[in-house]
Amino acid sequence: MIILINGCPSAGKSTIAKELQKLHDKPLLHTGIDHFCPTSLYLR
Repeated sequence: MIILINGCPSAGKSTIAKELQKLHDKPLLHTGIDHFCPTSLYLR
């Protein structure tokens, strides 16, 4: 399962992700796309 949360800065994306982690019965990884795929801008 992949859950994408998109929004402008300070919109509460991290807060929503942390709450989803609390509610889900399995562990969820919370990472920003810039940390997950740091070289993606250089692939173009």
